[in-house]
Amino acid sequence: MRSSFSGGVHIYIPFPQPYRTFSVACALKQCLEAQGFAIAPGQLEGFSQREALWQIVAR
Repeated sequence: MRSSFSGGVHIYIPFPQPYRTFSVACALKQCLEAQGFAIAPGQLEGFSQREALWQIVAR
């Protein structure tokens, strides 16, 4: 966990092996929403190193 310049919090999740980014994004989004978290820009967002995942998953 690490604080960002804007005051937000970054949480890094290391995995023991490579996984498809889209699959991880879908699973994480489902888990967060099942626990009552609302995915919203500037509030709760998901990013890989190369792409904004929630923008893809939200479609």
